[in-house]
Formats: sequence, structure tokens, C-alpha cells
Amino acid sequence: MPDGAPSGLGKWVHVADTIVFSILCGEQNEEAASSRRWAAKADAEAVKHPGCRLKRKGGLVMSRISLALLFILTFVSGCASSQDGTARQLSRSGVFSEVYRPNEYTVTGTVHKGCVEFRDPEEVVGKGPITRVEVASNGFIYGIRLYYGQDGQGLFHIGPAESELPGRSVWRVPEGERIVRIEGEIAGNYISRLRFFTDEGSASPQFGGLSGKPFVVSESGIGGLRTISGHVNKRRHSAQSIRRAVTSMTFHFGAPCYIKDIKYDLAAFEAASLKAVPERLAQQEIPNRTSVEQTVTYKDTKKVATTKTLTFKASVGLKFGTEVSAGLPGAVGAKASFEASASTEFGNSYENTSTEEVSWSVPVRVPPGRKIVALSTVKRYQATVPFTYTVAWYWGTKDNILKEATLPGLYEGIHVEDLRHEFREESLD
Repeated sequence: MPDGAPSGLGKWVHVADTIVFSILCGEQNEEAASSRRWAAKADAEAVKHPGCRLKRKGGLVMSRISLALLFILTFVSGCASSQDGTARQLSRSGVFSEVYRPNEYTVTGTVHKGCVEFRDPEEVVGKGPITRVEVASNGFIYGIRLYYGQDGQGLFHIGPAESELPGRSVWRVPEGERIVRIEGEIAGNYISRLRFFTDEGSASPQFGGLSGKPFVVSESGIGGLRTISGHVNKRRHSAQSIRRAVTSMTFHFGAPCYIKDIKYDLAAFEAASLKAVPERLAQQEIPNRTSVEQTVTYKDTKKVATTKTLTFKASVGLKFGTEVSAGLPGAVGAKASFEASASTEFGNSYENTSTEEVSWSVPVRVPPGRKIVALSTVKRYQATVPFTYTVAWYWGTKDNILKEATLPGLYEGIHVEDLRHEFREESLD
């Protein structure tokens, strides 16, 4: 801090603020994908494999008649909309068409009494891409375990006790490759065969044994298989047709992402700052009743409440915490942070109210027999700042970027900045 002076001296002291984001993407299912496109794909699969029930989370497979009716209703609704509404829809579609959407596909034999649901914890899935697949099988698939990254071991989802498993084998995914297609078969109530394929054409051995109704699921976008959930029968039955095996699997495709860059409209921020009027934060008298000049430290700490709101205009499965920081331009309070725990949805806003500490310590020279009156002011104002943020989807490491998209957002916040000290010399009387 520069030295103060007995009269007319003012210095600016700026403090900085941070808005904090934590991105763990790719685990949340996005329901915005086209139902008509999915219905057509699922209908084709039903024709090809009539014994296999293939569905996507959130809706059953649609028949051709239902699809035709949906098309007619959509067309009529579209014709009835206004030109302005159409323009807004096209504009929004153009902006968000670059957003990658994860997918989920479910294959099922029969989920019956004794079946329990399984899935790996999010913190394990987040360790990285699938590096190994362990399968317990004989005639059926009796269990499966996935390994993530270097040290992420998923749970062994099995029907029988581990000591009763008929056989198990492990396939290592070639380094740098991702699983993009799964072929399998369903015999009766259970999944009986599985085989995994990568984006580079590598294939696992065939797990399981009995032939049945075939199925194929694959990633239609840039991602890969992130994890598998499903149902497995754990109850022992006397009937020969009932096995302690896997009855259902949901294949979750996606890619993790992070905010690579965020840019604010500096002109909007500057305009809000220029309109702000300084307000008094603190005032203090510093007397010197001696016959010699004294140097006194003028210091204080004040707490100021602020509110910040971020509105994200697109749903990409973001989560916020403390991993990635994106600083807001301008000098904003010292120890504040922005955190949220829920995923963003289209148009949703997240608000954080925090208390900022504004501190200073300034040496002041006081002439003998005089006093210095110190006045500290700050600017407090509402800022509404548009911003854009670039989301990068990657695989393995963050430098292996698969896709990027730049999306809009809006920041609104109460700002405290431009801490300023003014010193006035007066007589002691």
C-alpha cells in the first residue's frame, strides 16, 4: 500500500472476486433428444429383432402409427405458431445444435421377483473412461464389473455369490480407445451373450454362451460407453428357468466435459460501474497531540453482503463446485465464491449470497498538534453482464478434446469495488 499524506491524498485499493465452477459432466441423462428420431430407430430394431425389447429411458418404443400421428400433430402445431415464435425457435435451435447430448439404451429379458437394480457410484464412474470389463458367464451373463481410469474399480454386480460363479474373464480396452458399440443376445429372461467394440475396431471376446434374440446398441455421437446399470436376479429359485443372472442392462453413452473458457461483455460491466455512486464505508479521526509528526496506520475490515446469479441458456449436464475457476472481470470483493450443487437446465438460474471482506492498511503521517480525518468509500452497484462459455467434451484427458460448443449465459450480481481513501487535515479543536 502506498503511503498516505496529510491532505488531499486518495488512493484506490482494489479487491478481487472469484466465481467458482466444478464440472463433472457426462453422467446426467439429457431428455431433449428427438423422440421422433428415436422412435424410428427403435421401430427398425423391433422389426429386425421382434423378440428383443429395446427402449430408451423415458419412453417406450413407438409404433409406426403413433409416429405418423405425432408427425401430423407436430406439423399442425408448427403451422399454427406465429412467425416470431418460429424465428425464436430457429435461433435457439441454431445456437444449441452444437451441444452434445449423452444417450442411454436399455435391453431387457424379464425383470422378475428377486431382481435388484445395480449401478456404479458416480464418484467411481468419474475416475475416467472404462479401461477393463470383467464378466462372469457361462450359458448366461451372471455378473459384470467395470474398471474406470487408472484406479476406479466398480462394484461386481452378480447374481450368485462370488464363490459360486461358473467362470469369469477380463477384457482390457486398448489404450486410447473407447467402447462405442455392444452386441448381445437375450435367451428367455436373461442376457446370454455380450461383446464390446471400440471406435478403432477392436473387439472383446464373446462373453456368455446360449444363443437368443440379438440386440445392438451404439453411440451415435462423439462419446463412448461411460457405465452400465441394470437388474440382476439374486434370489435362488427351484424352477430351472429361473437363474441368478442379469435380466436387464442400460448402456450409458456420453463424454465428460468442462468449461474451457468464459468471456463476459466488458462494455456492459464498465457501463454499470460508471453509473455507480460512491458510498461511505468507514470514517475515522487520527489525532496527534504531540509536538512531533507521527506516522499512524489506518486500517480496518468491513463485511459487505453481495448476491450473484448465473443463468445458463443450455443444458449440458454441468455441475458446479470448486474445481474450475472463471474470474469475473472487474475488481470485485475479496473472499466470495459462487457454488451450486445441482445440474443446470435450460434457462435455470443459480443464486449465491455471500459476505465479502474488504480490508485495508494505510500508513498516514499526522502533523504535530493536528488531526487527520480519514474517509473510505466504495462503489456498490447491480451489474447485468451477458457472457459466453465454451464447453469442451473430451475423452481420457482434457487435452484430448472431441468437441466444443460456445453457449450464451447471463450474470447478475451486486458488486462492491473501487475502495477509495480520502484524508483531510484539521485542527484538534
